Amino acid sequence: MTFLNPLLLWGMLGAGIPVIIHLWGRRRPRRTPFPSLRLIRAGQQQQRSFSRLREWLILLLRMLLVILASLALAGPTVDSWRLAWLAPPEQRAVVVIDRSASMGYRQGGETSCDRAKRALRTIESSLPANVTLSAFTLDRELKPLKPDGRGTLIPGSGRARVIERLNHATESVVWDSRSRVFLVTDLQESGLRGELVSPFDQPPIVVDVGAEKPSNRAVIDAVASTVCPLRGRPISVEVRIRAWGQPSGTKPPEVTATADGHSVPGQTASGQGGYLRARLQDTARTSGETAWEIATPPDAMPVDDVYHCVVPVRDRLRVSVLTEESDPRLFSLALDPGGQAETRVEVSVDRLSETGNLIDADVYVLTDTRASSPMLRSAATAAGDGRGVILFTGPRTEVSAELLRDLLGAPVRLGPTVAAPVDQPFRLAEVDTLSSALAPFAAPRSGDLRAFSFRRRREIENGESARVPARFSDGTPAILGTLLPDRRCILVNTTLDARWTDAPYQPAYVPLMHRLCYDVAGPAARVWVDWFAGELMRVAMPRGADGPAQISGPGGLRVTVEAKKRRWEFVPPGPGLYEVTWQESGATRTARFSANISPAESDLTRIGPAELQRRLKAPQAAVVKEGDLAEYLRTHSLSRVGLAWPLLVLGLIVLIAETILSAPGRMTDEEVEVST
Repeated sequence: MTFLNPLLLWGMLGAGIPVIIHLWGRRRPRRTPFPSLRLIRAGQQQQRSFSRLREWLILLLRMLLVILASLALAGPTVDSWRLAWLAPPEQRAVVVIDRSASMGYRQGGETSCDRAKRALRTIESSLPANVTLSAFTLDRELKPLKPDGRGTLIPGSGRARVIERLNHATESVVWDSRSRVFLVTDLQESGLRGELVSPFDQPPIVVDVGAEKPSNRAVIDAVASTVCPLRGRPISVEVRIRAWGQPSGTKPPEVTATADGHSVPGQTASGQGGYLRARLQDTARTSGETAWEIATPPDAMPVDDVYHCVVPVRDRLRVSVLTEESDPRLFSLALDPGGQAETRVEVSVDRLSETGNLIDADVYVLTDTRASSPMLRSAATAAGDGRGVILFTGPRTEVSAELLRDLLGAPVRLGPTVAAPVDQPFRLAEVDTLSSALAPFAAPRSGDLRAFSFRRRREIENGESARVPARFSDGTPAILGTLLPDRRCILVNTTLDARWTDAPYQPAYVPLMHRLCYDVAGPAARVWVDWFAGELMRVAMPRGADGPAQISGPGGLRVTVEAKKRRWEFVPPGPGLYEVTWQESGATRTARFSANISPAESDLTRIGPAELQRRLKAPQAAVVKEGDLAEYLRTHSLSRVGLAWPLLVLGLIVLIAETILSAPGRMTDEEVEVST
């Protein structure tokens, strides 16, 4: 037996009130003189015994009346099939089946989704004549499951978010007071997060179709560690793998991959605990958005053992050098020696006094720039559009604090030129090799930046407020990076040429200039980024784009997505590679993106019954294993039987009996104490 309003059971304490009234209002005997006692003593004793019995009976009836009233108001209900005839007619059984990706976990030759279908058949075959069945699946939203689709029920690719979806469900049959809800799920903790806003009128029955101790391994992420992938250059992809419930001593998996159809050498993952890593290396053979497919050996849940990602590869890196007095020849030779095409880096040099507009480039390098130069503001605008900017200082460099804040995100100011002692030039004393720009110099083969010597530098005010990956020996910032996530900017506190430093003649100069340009250029900008299967993605339309987007994907998918408020919205139905085409500035543009299983869905950690009941706001909710469902339904009614009305009827009978017994009696009913 369960109670809809258990707090009202405290009203049963009121059963003590009749006892108090009885003891307080007990009638005292009257003294009546009587001449002869012998003839009435026997009758007096008999009347006194009956009177006491009646008073005790009235007291018990009053206490029972208070108890019955409290029980009825508390709303007692039972599941017993023996009392099913008391249930109101036209009851409903509502079956909600979790159809998330985790329901594809296989154990004993069948998936959790197979057990869910069997549970649905068990419920359907156990329905009484007065109970109708409504079935729903729940993944991204609650959808009716028609009878002709119950045999082909398969797990989805996205997250179910069961409780969150139920909170937004508008189907009236689910929340009807006559409905008994069956929640068929694998008890995955990540899919049952949150709490129900409005609990069900009748406690739900949770059917557990998951494995007791599931274990899983999934590729959860793969990103290019090469900061600026170029065609014909080596490219590295860092792969992260997560393992849940794996026994200790499990052999790390071997990671294999293909890039645009050709095989990439595999590598065995390494790591500790549940986190494993692998690095795949290849040569970028083509430019554009290269599709990678990364896989580990299949396990009990193979849907997340294959991971897709798109790596943008530039055909070449275009660097534009804007200067007024500095000699950029050493810088140009470092990036593009002899103008060789295989270097994949193109360098153009323009004099600020002769240039009217910026040429189209990926990286802009500025030196000896005056604050009044329109090129400086144009470069800042290009930085806002995702282009890289490297600003070298010099004796004539003038940059306003407002522009530096726009580029670096910090209130930095350039001060006067400072000369180093003749015998003690400035050197790089602090180099943060954890920063992306200087990461290669953690290995000696990339060169020693401490070999650079600097005869002059500029004072920098408020430099501590910026990101400083390198400092001079006196603590002054030597390289400053931006703090803004939408900017790729670097300030180098020296001249571009050899007027202030011997860096161009040191072995580390060439790799440093390459790395600075690669870092500010970054990967090619993408319009459609990789996403999760079954999740809504919103893509901002680029400038000049117009009209719908045509999307093709796995399984022959072809769909047209209309624009809404300058955005395309699309839900990838499953994992795999997708291709998009749209019109932009009168030309057809094509892009690719991938979709994968959410890492949260790969985590099969289960939730306990007590915590599940708390989140469902139903302490009386039953949690039944799928194998025990038939026996449970045999001994329990599908609809809760309310006992409030029977208790109220019984209370009315008790009230009538108490009223009859409490009616005023004859004078002889009173206790009389006879005295002589």
